[in-house]
Amino acid sequence: MGCSVYDDFVDWLERVGKSRPKPQGIAAYNFGIFESESGYVVYLVGSKEYDPEDDDWACNEDYLPREKYFGLPKSFTGRRRWPGVQREVARLVSQFIKSPAFEKSLLARASAITVGFDDSELQRVR
Repeated sequence: MGCSVYDDFVDWLERVGKSRPKPQGIAAYNFGIFESESGYVVYLVGSKEYDPEDDDWACNEDYLPREKYFGLPKSFTGRRRWPGVQREVARLVSQFIKSPAFEKSLLARASAITVGFDDSELQRVR
């Protein structure tokens, strides 16, 4: 683990990009979130389709990395309920998008990047 959750998150994205390069034609990525017995978990999926009016596009799993999951430490999520966790994950993703590492990442060519819990409304961060 790195010095911060953000560093660990970036390390995870770099491993994902190296382990299975992005297939051609991915239009959008979604950072999904769910709660497991051990805490909140983020996962990444990519879709060849994107529809800003219908969040079901994120159910298309045209890209599934081998290291699909990133567990959020309890020190990061604290006692937040799901909306607060989603806001914090969106901040992580937004911070990465603003970093120089983003331009070299598998996410750089996507037309949209979203964050959201399973069965909830997705939040577009790019």
